Amino acid sequence: MKNRKISGSDLRRRAEDMLKSRGETKDSRFSEIEMLSLFHELQVHQIELELQNEELIRAKEEAEKASEKYIELYDFAPSGYFTISRKCEIVNLNFAGARILGKERSLLKGCSFCLFISEETKEDFIKFFEKIIQGYIGESCDITVNPYGDNAGYIHLTGIAARDSDQCLITAVDITERKLFEEKIKSLLYEKEILLKEVHHRLKNNMFTVKNLLSLKLLSIEEPSAIDALTDTGRIVDCMMMIYDKLFYSDNLKNVSMQDYLSSLIDQIISSFPERKKISVNTQIDDFDLGVNMLVNMGIITNELLTNIMKHAFTGREHGRITVTSNMKNNHILYSIEDDGIGIPAALDFNNTTGFGLNLVKMITEQLDGTLNLDRSKGTKFIIEFDI
Repeated sequence: MKNRKISGSDLRRRAEDMLKSRGETKDSRFSEIEMLSLFHELQVHQIELELQNEELIRAKEEAEKASEKYIELYDFAPSGYFTISRKCEIVNLNFAGARILGKERSLLKGCSFCLFISEETKEDFIKFFEKIIQGYIGESCDITVNPYGDNAGYIHLTGIAARDSDQCLITAVDITERKLFEEKIKSLLYEKEILLKEVHHRLKNNMFTVKNLLSLKLLSIEEPSAIDALTDTGRIVDCMMMIYDKLFYSDNLKNVSMQDYLSSLIDQIISSFPERKKISVNTQIDDFDLGVNMLVNMGIITNELLTNIMKHAFTGREHGRITVTSNMKNNHILYSIEDDGIGIPAALDFNNTTGFGLNLVKMITEQLDGTLNLDRSKGTKFIIEFDI
């Protein structure tokens, strides 16, 4: 049996007939109460709908305001914002982004972002972009844009992959001024290093001149004490020349390795004595850096003590041993030079000696705010301690 189509007027008439028939079977007072209650409910429901409608209107207005505010924040933000597809095409961008790339905003949509990156930094950008697409967080890179344009500059990029999308969101900050400032600082530092190297080189040359003058003077004198004094002075000049030589060839123009400097200096001092073949030298020097002035003092101390040892400690001996140790802990340096020789005579008052070498060592130790101690239990051992 086919369904018969019922018109709206027929349906209304049938509903009214059903309502009348129901009314005849019920108490008329009950029907009036029921109708009043229903009317009341309808009025309440209508008011609820009106309130809901007002809430919806307010929510819509707030959403529109928030949308306008977001658009303003996005469009007029000082940093460049880009939405880029997986094909590296610009889907959307703000005015700052357009300014960074040097074109009108409307002309940039659909363009490849890579077109504006220099060849030197394009590989870095591609690696950065691939990591973002793969979901890496916290990635960043620096690129150069418009390398041949009027607004060429350095840009710092950060980005994340958009959720449920084949796009990524990239923030671009113009760091051109910072980069130019850094390059200027590097240039100034390079000039300063060149100047310092030249100063060190000239100091070394001047000391070399002094050393030659001392050598010439040695040829004209015969007094043994004068020869010893000039020879010792020449060794001190050698100590200082070695420091400036190492500074000239070093990348660090302020500090020098204690291990590197002392090892070379000890070999040079010992090799200047004819008895060097019968002396064995053991060094235990930790590797740490010291400033130039402090190293000069350490070199003079080392020269004076080793010179005294080589002159006096092994008299009448066929063999001898010298041990030099140096270590630093918590900015406290412990330095010692010892020998297994005949030792300093017990009658010699170390604290009141008139010898130039030992007095010089004591004076330098005081300048370092350090302490100098002498151990005579096995040969002679000088112990120097100071803080840096």
